[in-house]
Amino acid sequence: MTGTALHIGLNGVDPDAYEGWDGALDAGEPDALALERITRKLRYDTRTLLTRQATAKAVLGEISRAATALRDGDIFVLTYAGHGGQLADLDGDEPDHRDETWVLYDRQLLDDELRVALSGFPAGVRVVVVSDSCHSGTVIRDSADALMSQHSIAAAFAEAAPRARGRARSGAGSARTVAETETPKVRQIPSDVQRRVQAEQGTRYRAIRRSVPRTADSAIDASVLLLAACMDNQTAAEQFGHGLFTATLLEQWDGRRFAASYQEVISTARTQLPPLQSPNLLTLGRARPGFEQQTLFALVPPTDAASNPGQQTGTLPVPPGKATPVTGSDQLAPPPAAKTAPHLSVTVGVTLRPADRVSELLLDLLAAAVENPESSGPRDLATLHLDTLSCEVSDDLGGDEPCLTFNGEKVWSASGMNNGDARVVGFRRAFSGSVTVELQDEERGADGGIGACVISSEEAGLGTRTAFFSGSGGARYSLTYTVE
Repeated sequence: MTGTALHIGLNGVDPDAYEGWDGALDAGEPDALALERITRKLRYDTRTLLTRQATAKAVLGEISRAATALRDGDIFVLTYAGHGGQLADLDGDEPDHRDETWVLYDRQLLDDELRVALSGFPAGVRVVVVSDSCHSGTVIRDSADALMSQHSIAAAFAEAAPRARGRARSGAGSARTVAETETPKVRQIPSDVQRRVQAEQGTRYRAIRRSVPRTADSAIDASVLLLAACMDNQTAAEQFGHGLFTATLLEQWDGRRFAASYQEVISTARTQLPPLQSPNLLTLGRARPGFEQQTLFALVPPTDAASNPGQQTGTLPVPPGKATPVTGSDQLAPPPAAKTAPHLSVTVGVTLRPADRVSELLLDLLAAAVENPESSGPRDLATLHLDTLSCEVSDDLGGDEPCLTFNGEKVWSASGMNNGDARVVGFRRAFSGSVTVELQDEERGADGGIGACVISSEEAGLGTRTAFFSGSGGARYSLTYTVE
């Protein structure tokens, strides 16, 4: 079985294509990259199209490429994070008198175009479409007027904000305040912009619509699932670094140890999001019994998975000699290690994590090490592989509190530098890549505990850095991370 994935994320559009509107968003690209990490870990062949790359030609070309390559038993995952739109129905074929669209960089992609593109996949292929955009409820099929203002959606999402903020915590565990005033952004092309586009470019879009063959849902041979952020007459929002629908998906992926099915993802999201954003699960094409009950992005088809249950769960491949990946802070305490193999590997970078999750994982591991009475002297405790967009070591913008920052958020900081063995080097240097973090128990004291953290480095380039944790009883822990 082969898995191919295309992840589309836009943080803006070409103003020339939208009558001066730039469509600025914050989380379209992060959503695409987070979902790409999941499919890549599951050994999909993954592609991403971000902002300027996400043109109509590029999107349709990648879908066509996958349709040509995939065969019976294979799976194609298509995710979109960006604005959604509704054009007044260009030829009278839509029951709601509108054509739903994805707002791509150079133009809007019509739902009719997507449906025709999906009809290119052969029978036996499973297709999963995740659309975190406004008006996405039936964006891939034949399908009201509830266009909400920025003010109304901000008010509606106010009740969800405390929960979102609760997921964003500092390394010390105190509630963050930096994003508490962040207003949700609506992933919808404004109605006045859409009117201007239709008035000025109506001829262009009518020509596109006329060029698209009429394709009924019954003409789709593949089995298609659409996971939509909302219904056609609703809006979707983003806040705190992700689309709210994508955030619920990522949260379930972490919390369920890769066991959430497509149906469960939608059901859970409906309970977590306000009533004005009701996620939707739609099927079209050939029926595939068991498809909706499969684990999210499972490679093995339902009929094969029934006889190979271990392959259906979507569990990440484990490198030789490594421990089984786990997620969730309550699952990360290292089990008693054999004396011949005290090293534990924990994979936590399945998705792009906020800083609070990184620090929680590290603190849990350190706390477990303190409680372990075995041995003294240097000992490896754990290795964490962090797939992250950016990481930097800095002196906190010139302050007196050295800190380590992942993805622009402070993770560890020194509240007091009482460790004379650590030489503090303050610099600001951003880099990208896969970050490996190793924890080592360097000196065990009579009393455990996790104290201040100091960042030490020999130079400001790529390579190895070390952070020292001082315990209340004299124990000292070093955290070494390597940028590859």
